[in-house]
Amino acid sequence: FGEKPADPNDPAELIRVATENLEAVRRRKASDRRPASYDSILAPLDKLLLKARGMLESETYDPVNDYAALRAITPPVIDIATKADTQARNETGMLTKEYRFNSQKAEACQYLASALWDRINRTLPEQSGFFNEGTPYPAGDMQELRRILDMGVQADPENGELFYARGILNRAEGLFGPAARDLEQAASTRNSFPGAWNTLGLVRINLKEFDKAEAAFERARAMALEEANNLKQEPGAEYIAIVYNLAMLQENLAAHYARENRISASVENQRRLAKHTAQARRYLQEFLQREPADSPDDKEALAKLQALWR
Repeated sequence: FGEKPADPNDPAELIRVATENLEAVRRRKASDRRPASYDSILAPLDKLLLKARGMLESETYDPVNDYAALRAITPPVIDIATKADTQARNETGMLTKEYRFNSQKAEACQYLASALWDRINRTLPEQSGFFNEGTPYPAGDMQELRRILDMGVQADPENGELFYARGILNRAEGLFGPAARDLEQAASTRNSFPGAWNTLGLVRINLKEFDKAEAAFERARAMALEEANNLKQEPGAEYIAIVYNLAMLQENLAAHYARENRISASVENQRRLAKHTAQARRYLQEFLQREPADSPDDKEALAKLQALWR
């Protein structure tokens, strides 16, 4: 009895094949009748990336328990793609994008960063069933996450998902200026990216750029609503979150101008107070119509709406 043949789609086998084919490309000579092809490296790497994406999109994927399996796939793709890109450049002087190794490297970084970020958030302690925002992120994991994202962005400056993830990371670490730049770059890479505009609105609030925050939220809201209309379905959770952010921004601005008007009553303060109060009511009412009752956000929105009607 012979050994059972290796499964050609097993990740370990795909890594072995890609590594062997890279070595064959390195050893090839101009006199070879059938020189080894860079396509023979691309193909197994593409299969590995499909497996990584399939894992992340699976309903059974567990960010904590399955992280090691995801990590067994993505770093080898990054390593092999980097070496293949270097070999191609040294050998022919061609642009990397001609062989797609950089985009493969960036895609692997994207999946690895997504998995690591989910694992970080799932392992943070909770308070009363909710994430305790006072809990510091683990420094080592955050440093590794930044390294992965920086490497991915350098490999493919057109990958909006990587800029989006790095923008979220920068915001989490209080780096609001870099976060805004990354999120603007993310939004510019796709015609419709409501998530990037929504997070950019939050960053603009951190920067106390309230007009820009409102504009970012409004753009996110319009995009999310258009996407829902195109799919002929009711707006989903992303849209509801954007409306909530708009409601909280407008309520806070209304409260600000109410204080300003008490300190120094003026026609302008009264005009701004009336404007932001009306907009806050509008968005709070829409949020309450769409958000499931009794959620923490629902209760906060209801309390703020009741206060605005007094």
